[in-house]
Amino acid sequence: MSIKISQTKYEPVPEGIYPATIEAIEAETGEFGPQLKFKFQLEPFQGFDDGKQLYAWCSRKFSPKSKLYAWTAALLGKIPADYTFDSDDLLEKMRVGDWKESRQ
Repeated sequence: MSIKISQTKYEPVPEGIYPATIEAIEAETGEFGPQLKFKFQLEPFQGFDDGKQLYAWCSRKFSPKSKLYAWTAALLGKIPADYTFDSDDLLEKMRVGDWKESRQ
């Protein structure tokens, strides 16, 4: 019996700066240890009228030198010294991202 699988079509997002909303943040374990996976929903733009989803990962470290800290500060502003990261604080927030490498 033959097994047939159709090709998955992938249309990359051109490099650029696009407004996106954070739809989900999930904890994962990756090749480099504990990570957070951010799911972004891009606002519709030329060629992608229905919007598009992109993902980005960062480590689960929250310090002034971490990517997670920089992303949080970009969304919330100055981070108080006693702030404990809470992913719920970032959900549904709009972010303008510079997408140099895009994955669907």
